[in-house]
Amino acid sequence: MPAADRRRELEAARDYNRRLADDGAATALARDPWGAGADPSASDATYMGLLDTPADGIMARIRYPRLGIDLPVRHGTGETTLAAGAGHMYGSSLPVGGKGSHTVISAHTGLADRLMFDRLSLGQGRVGDVFYITVLDETLAYRVTSIRTVDPTDTDWVRPDPDRDEATLLTCTPYGVLNKRLLVTGERTTMPVPAPRPEDAPRDPAAWAPYAWIAAVWAAAGLMARPPIRAILRNAKGRKQ
Repeated sequence: MPAADRRRELEAARDYNRRLADDGAATALARDPWGAGADPSASDATYMGLLDTPADGIMARIRYPRLGIDLPVRHGTGETTLAAGAGHMYGSSLPVGGKGSHTVISAHTGLADRLMFDRLSLGQGRVGDVFYITVLDETLAYRVTSIRTVDPTDTDWVRPDPDRDEATLLTCTPYGVLNKRLLVTGERTTMPVPAPRPEDAPRDPAAWAPYAWIAAVWAAAGLMARPPIRAILRNAKGRKQ
């Protein structure tokens, strides 16, 4: 993309974020991605047109190298969007960074055919980890500052802090039950030198996908327990090695 077009796209996204913060609309617009009702983002043409270059619906990419997470981020958190990767929570800041912004990126846990934010739900994220959001050829680094669990109806946490530049990764928890929401929040930090490369991310999570359905079956049967799940994952990792 030409530099001038890129600057225009970024400035339009930042203007959107400023208006969102000034209106205090974040908590009013935000909704649980797995709750009842249609995703409201699809009816907002202005929102859908931002960061949509090329016009393929992908606005950014989320990478969490230590956990092997590498997913495209699309507009909204509708069923189709989350089946294909990560989604940007409508009502949160667009993922372009800046003081007073708080972007929220959501992805599934527990799908039978692929892993998304599963390792976060399994408690493998750590305070101090760094994850990356790439948008319009610019990569933003966020260092994890907090990991907590909330009820699905709680959206107060989406509200941006005027003095911080934050990003939250949102998924369901606990693994196999999925009746709470896990928030992994990071604050903007300087880019490590050298920055971790996507190809250096762990590749073992792909070997765990065949085992995801086991956790769901155990949960439905009331037999799920944390130690057996960890044992399954250790065995899967051993097979990969």
